Amino acid sequence: MKKLIRPVLSILVTFLILNACRKTNDTTHPADVQNITATPGYGLATFTWTFPDDSSYLYVSISYPDSTGRIIEQKYSKYSNTAEIEGLSAKPYSFTVTAINLSGIASSPETITVTPKDPVYAIVAPSLAISPGIGSATIKWNNPTGQAVVIKISYLDSTNTAQILSDSSSKAADSVIISSLLNVETSFTITLADPSGAHGADQLLKTTPLLESKIDKSNWSVTADSQETDGEGPVDGFATAAIDNDITTYWHTEWENAQPDYPHWLAVDMKQEVVLSRVELTPRQGKTDGFTSFDIDISNDGINWTAYASNLTLVQNHTAQSFAITSNPKVRYVRIYATAGVSYYANLAELSIYGSY
Repeated sequence: MKKLIRPVLSILVTFLILNACRKTNDTTHPADVQNITATPGYGLATFTWTFPDDSSYLYVSISYPDSTGRIIEQKYSKYSNTAEIEGLSAKPYSFTVTAINLSGIASSPETITVTPKDPVYAIVAPSLAISPGIGSATIKWNNPTGQAVVIKISYLDSTNTAQILSDSSSKAADSVIISSLLNVETSFTITLADPSGAHGADQLLKTTPLLESKIDKSNWSVTADSQETDGEGPVDGFATAAIDNDITTYWHTEWENAQPDYPHWLAVDMKQEVVLSRVELTPRQGKTDGFTSFDIDISNDGINWTAYASNLTLVQNHTAQSFAITSNPKVRYVRIYATAGVSYYANLAELSIYGSY
């Protein structure tokens, strides 16, 4: 019996090996990929396709020559039916699409020509602009593509140390504020790229950050929603007492003949546009009954106001308190819009503004 089993096993093993070899050496071309489409994008091309119903498929190959003539090949699993090839320029590309089976045999090649749109970095580059702030610089750009652009900014900080700042954004308009700069001309090297790493030529932008100083109040005028003109004395109570550089005097809303409740406001006209860096408020001295919650509004005509900062807190502790204006807007009018306080009235010893002309 053993003599009979051994020849049978030998024949079976030989059959299996030969059959595997036939499968491995199968030279039959797989069916072609169907319904190939290619859609141009910003510096890219998006492909879709349909696989025939063939279990021998392994992957789809998409190849094309780059700018040096070198053939680039991308491979995509048989479970994929879409692909996005990035890092392209706005010129015609000839893509060759084939399917590869388990034996490494390729289907008949299909060639499709696509001309991508300009890369996002090339579209954004002309819009780059720089403006100075107080000890800072703002770099702005526009991006109408809706696609992400990567921006890398290289510069020397106030200690002459090299810094690199990177950001990515798909917003239609965006900006980066770089702070801790000296009041000297500063150069910024800008590199724009797409998410694949493809990029354009570096651009050099220069600006001189502004130096902060206390804005002179001598020509200012001031208005308020209410002021006490009878019950506080010849100086105190009036809105002008809040801009007289004397913290022992103060503005106070009306209380003797009327008692208007919150909100209360105090607005100054600086008579010229100023780049703002911060607003400084000093509460009334000797009392702790002033406003505690307020907004900072800004305007260039004294009529149309923009709320720059809301829900700020003024501590009633007699000390000057600063509130940063980080974006450094250039404005003529500033308004303190008080929304709540200890009582129904508001008061303030001094309003000062810092920035640059």
